[in-house]
Amino acid sequence: MSWTITYKGVALDDTNGVTIEKVRETPSVKVKTGDLLGDGSVLERYSRGGRKVSISGIVKGSSTTELDARVDALVEVMSDPAGGDLSLRSGRVLFSYPKVGSLELIKGASNLAMTFSCDFYAEDAFWKNTTVTSASVTLSGSNVGTLTVTNAGTAPVKPLIRITQKSGTSGVRDPLSLAIVNLTMVEQEYIRITNGALGNTSDRIILDSETETAYLENDSHASSKVPARIDGAFFPLLPGTNLLYLDALTTGGNLTVTLYYYTRFNSSGF
Repeated sequence: MSWTITYKGVALDDTNGVTIEKVRETPSVKVKTGDLLGDGSVLERYSRGGRKVSISGIVKGSSTTELDARVDALVEVMSDPAGGDLSLRSGRVLFSYPKVGSLELIKGASNLAMTFSCDFYAEDAFWKNTTVTSASVTLSGSNVGTLTVTNAGTAPVKPLIRITQKSGTSGVRDPLSLAIVNLTMVEQEYIRITNGALGNTSDRIILDSETETAYLENDSHASSKVPARIDGAFFPLLPGTNLLYLDALTTGGNLTVTLYYYTRFNSSGF
């Protein structure tokens, strides 16, 4: 089997004299932690840990000079503590870091080849699609609506929610209030914003589920403002079909709500 592996945009293939011989991917695990409480007892909880990927192969050169240059380039990219996107197949990446001291180089049978191995660690347990998926709904002259979002991945995702005035409308939406409920979840989690405002169709209120923050994007109109209050929770989109219920409350509709997200997977798919 041949792999198309890249790290930080560098292809680990024939173009750089690299042949991958082995890849081992350790699935995400649940890590047991214990928080010390005030009375001296311990609260046990489980959280999903990260992921480990081990790669080994051969780097070759047509001359000792070319081999040295290719080995130097390989060491440089695999020693960067800043980390970067690791991809074992086109379309999925995992932001990971090379484990310090794990890069090993062994001289091959000839002077024109060396074997190497390196371990990569990631804090995120899931591989991410490189292309963004979006789904939107417009509340035209009505306060309520529904939106079906299909998460084609195998893991929950946290969407970025963009709220704009419906194209072609005019006037200021102030106060702007909106509630979004994920009816698919067992507890039907929701997020609700109140006392925001949009002054035109180009300004946008952003609800970022990853950072759990709200902010204005573009912000070209003096009347636009971030919500004064956020209630509920920044809910995830579950794998499969998610049915969302939207209520613009007293806004009077004429809003477009768009969700953006990267599908995530338990496996690299290599």
